[in-house]
Amino acid sequence: MLADVSPGYAVYCTAQADCDGRGWLSFGGTSAATPLLAGGFALVDQALRRQGRIALGLANPLLYRLGRDPTTAAQVFYDVTNGSNDVGPFVQSSQQPLGCCSAVPGFDDASGWAASISRHSRRRCWVSSADSRA
Repeated sequence: MLADVSPGYAVYCTAQADCDGRGWLSFGGTSAATPLLAGGFALVDQALRRQGRIALGLANPLLYRLGRDPTTAAQVFYDVTNGSNDVGPFVQSSQQPLGCCSAVPGFDDASGWAASISRHSRRRCWVSSADSRA
Protein backbone atom coordinates (compact mmCIF):
# COMPACT_ATOMS: atom_id res chain seq x y z
CA MET A 1 0.00 0.00 0.00
CA LEU A 2 1.27 3.42 -0.85
CA ALA A 3 -0.21 6.25 1.19
CA ASP A 4 0.59 8.92 -1.36
CA VAL A 5 -1.87 11.16 -3.19
CA SER A 6 0.24 10.86 -6.32
CA PRO A 7 -0.24 8.67 -8.26
CA GLY A 8 -3.06 7.49 -6.00
CA TYR A 9 -5.44 4.64 -6.76
CA ALA A 10 -7.74 4.51 -9.77
CA VAL A 11 -11.34 4.19 -8.58
CA TYR A 12 -14.46 4.08 -10.70
CA CYS A 13 -17.01 6.19 -8.88
CA THR A 14 -20.74 5.88 -9.53
CA ALA A 15 -22.03 7.98 -6.60
CA GLN A 16 -23.79 10.87 -8.26
CA ALA A 17 -23.41 13.24 -5.29
CA ASP A 18 -19.66 12.68 -4.93
CA CYS A 19 -18.48 12.01 -8.46
CA ASP A 20 -20.84 14.06 -10.57
CA GLY A 21 -20.79 11.36 -13.26
CA ARG A 22 -17.03 11.59 -13.85
CA GLY A 23 -16.34 7.83 -13.61
CA TRP A 24 -12.64 7.10 -13.13
CA LEU A 25 -11.00 9.24 -10.45
CA SER A 26 -7.73 9.10 -8.56
CA PHE A 27 -7.79 8.87 -4.75
CA GLY A 28 -4.73 8.69 -2.55
CA GLY A 29 -3.17 9.30 0.81
CA THR A 30 -3.94 7.47 4.01
CA SER A 31 -7.65 7.83 3.21
CA ALA A 32 -7.12 5.34 0.39
CA ALA A 33 -4.27 3.18 1.73
CA THR A 34 -5.71 2.56 5.20
CA PRO A 35 -8.97 0.94 4.05
CA LEU A 36 -7.03 -1.12 1.50
CA LEU A 37 -4.70 -2.40 4.21
CA ALA A 38 -7.69 -3.12 6.49
CA GLY A 39 -9.26 -5.11 3.65
CA GLY A 40 -6.00 -7.05 3.26
CA PHE A 41 -6.02 -7.90 6.97
CA ALA A 42 -9.65 -9.02 6.67
CA LEU A 43 -8.62 -11.40 3.88
CA VAL A 44 -5.75 -12.77 6.01
CA ASP A 45 -8.13 -13.26 8.96
CA GLN A 46 -10.62 -15.02 6.70
CA ALA A 47 -7.93 -17.35 5.32
CA LEU A 48 -6.63 -18.13 8.82
CA ARG A 49 -10.12 -18.98 10.09
CA ARG A 50 -10.83 -21.20 7.07
CA GLN A 51 -7.76 -23.22 8.01
CA GLY A 52 -8.84 -23.46 11.64
CA ARG A 53 -6.15 -21.06 12.83
CA ILE A 54 -6.37 -18.14 15.22
CA ALA A 55 -7.13 -14.77 13.59
CA LEU A 56 -4.62 -11.92 13.66
CA GLY A 57 -6.53 -9.81 16.17
CA LEU A 58 -4.78 -6.54 16.98
CA ALA A 59 -2.13 -6.32 14.24
CA ASN A 60 0.08 -3.56 15.68
CA PRO A 61 2.28 -5.81 17.88
CA LEU A 62 2.75 -8.21 14.99
CA LEU A 63 3.65 -5.43 12.52
CA TYR A 64 6.19 -3.88 14.89
CA ARG A 65 7.77 -7.28 15.62
CA LEU A 66 8.08 -7.96 11.88
CA GLY A 67 9.43 -4.45 11.22
CA ARG A 68 12.10 -4.59 13.92
CA ASP A 69 13.61 -7.85 12.61
CA PRO A 70 15.77 -7.03 9.55
CA THR A 71 15.10 -10.45 7.98
CA THR A 72 11.31 -10.29 8.19
CA ALA A 73 11.19 -6.55 7.50
CA ALA A 74 12.84 -7.14 4.12
CA GLN A 75 10.26 -9.85 3.32
CA VAL A 76 7.18 -7.92 4.44
CA PHE A 77 7.93 -4.25 3.80
CA TYR A 78 9.31 -2.22 0.92
CA ASP A 79 11.39 0.41 2.69
CA VAL A 80 10.83 3.88 1.28
CA THR A 81 14.23 5.54 1.79
CA ASN A 82 13.96 8.87 0.00
CA GLY A 83 11.43 11.63 -0.45
CA SER A 84 9.25 13.41 2.07
CA ASN A 85 5.72 14.43 2.81
CA ASP A 86 6.67 17.97 3.74
CA VAL A 87 3.74 20.10 2.60
CA GLY A 88 5.42 23.40 3.48
CA PRO A 89 6.01 24.50 -0.12
CA PHE A 90 2.32 23.99 -0.84
CA VAL A 91 0.76 25.60 2.25
CA GLN A 92 3.07 28.48 3.14
CA SER A 93 3.14 31.74 1.25
CA SER A 94 6.97 31.63 1.44
CA GLN A 95 6.87 28.19 -0.22
CA GLN A 96 9.56 27.07 2.25
CA PRO A 97 9.60 23.49 3.58
CA LEU A 98 8.52 22.85 7.15
CA GLY A 99 11.44 20.47 7.64
CA CYS A 100 9.24 17.55 8.53
CA CYS A 101 9.06 13.96 7.68
CA SER A 102 11.81 12.89 5.31
CA ALA A 103 12.15 9.22 4.49
CA VAL A 104 15.24 7.36 5.72
CA PRO A 105 16.12 3.65 5.92
CA GLY A 106 14.01 1.83 8.52
CA PHE A 107 11.13 3.41 10.44
CA ASP A 108 10.54 7.12 9.80
CA ASP A 109 7.78 9.71 10.20
CA ALA A 110 7.30 10.01 6.45
CA SER A 111 6.44 6.39 5.64
CA GLY A 112 6.41 4.48 8.94
CA TRP A 113 7.68 0.96 8.29
CA ALA A 114 7.12 1.60 4.58
CA ALA A 115 4.87 0.03 1.98
CA SER A 116 3.75 -3.55 2.48
CA ILE A 117 4.56 -6.32 0.04
CA SER A 118 1.16 -8.02 0.09
CA ARG A 119 1.92 -11.59 -1.01
CA HIS A 120 4.85 -11.91 1.38
CA SER A 121 3.06 -9.98 4.13
CA ARG A 122 0.16 -12.41 4.14
CA ARG A 123 2.41 -15.47 4.32
CA ARG A 124 4.56 -13.95 7.07
CA CYS A 125 1.50 -12.86 9.07
CA TRP A 126 0.24 -16.47 9.00
CA VAL A 127 3.52 -17.81 10.31
CA SER A 128 4.07 -15.03 12.88
CA SER A 129 0.48 -15.20 14.07
CA ALA A 130 0.88 -18.89 14.85
CA ASP A 131 4.34 -18.38 16.41
CA SER A 132 3.15 -15.63 18.75
CA ARG A 133 0.21 -17.67 20.07
CA ALA A 134 1.98 -21.01 20.47
